[in-house]
Amino acid sequence: MAKAKDIPDLNYNASVQEGAQRVLLFRFDEMINLREAALDFSDIEGVHNMRVASRRLRSALADFASYFRRRELNSSRKKLKTLASALGEVRDADVAIQALDKLASRADADVAEGVGRLIDERKREREDARAKLVKAIDRDDCQNLRAEFVMSLEKAIAKRNSVQENDLRGAHTNGTSFHDAGRGLIEERYLQLRKLSASLFRPHDSEALHDMRIEAKRLRYTLELFAAAWNDSLLSFADEVSQMQTLLGELHDCDVWIDALGTRLKKQHARSERQPDNGLINRWQQNRNASIWLLQHFVRARTKNYQGALALWHEWEKLDFKNSLTTQLCQ
Repeated sequence: MAKAKDIPDLNYNASVQEGAQRVLLFRFDEMINLREAALDFSDIEGVHNMRVASRRLRSALADFASYFRRRELNSSRKKLKTLASALGEVRDADVAIQALDKLASRADADVAEGVGRLIDERKREREDARAKLVKAIDRDDCQNLRAEFVMSLEKAIAKRNSVQENDLRGAHTNGTSFHDAGRGLIEERYLQLRKLSASLFRPHDSEALHDMRIEAKRLRYTLELFAAAWNDSLLSFADEVSQMQTLLGELHDCDVWIDALGTRLKKQHARSERQPDNGLINRWQQNRNASIWLLQHFVRARTKNYQGALALWHEWEKLDFKNSLTTQLCQ
């Protein structure tokens, strides 16, 4: 996974608003500075890195939402979501093509031919996605978005700080240090992850498992963000959470493939009942064989990743991951 840059001169003893502003502006620039690399389609890692940077930025925005006047940032948030979606479409196609290429190299010639046609389909979809991305991260649009983001963030902080002194919530947040806010955010993220862990006991609940993956990602980002405040002792916890994120991410990818291949096979079955011309029968059979072979692969891979996630969570329970994290945060 792409590693975030360290944020220089981040004062953990400053107010939470001051620290959050520093983080958000740095993360925004970190994302925008990856624009050129993302548009270099000869290296698919460029899109991946910019997408991850956009996720870190949006995760930080969610972390600090209660310390700002949230609605002042609504417009910027929507635009960032659109940008992230454009990056995601290209990245998803890149990953799909990469996975299919690898699988085709292991398949029999007949199946590989069918997989090759599926790769060609994904490449056409990627070209469309890339064209959308070029528009989504236009240089002028990105510069305008940054100007809007900076202005909206300043306004959101100013309005949040203008809360009357008798507003207990406002008084509390204004007096919170960035360090103490980090402790609270990490604890909150972990409790949410723990709540969602019940999905591990429902192996076929794809949506709930996906929600758990997203929460694991957010916890990891928050741990990494505040690691320096605890002399990097939180990085070992971040590594553990990263493992869970990876397993659940791979599981989710398998679910997407299983759904797509199931739909594809259903359509192929419907076409078979129309008795295709003899000249197309061989091609049709190759496509069907490839779809079934791929479906079998992704069902097995899903089971392996599910078992890995369940085993990792069980290990955390035995080692009392929660208590270890809480103890570390109290130091």
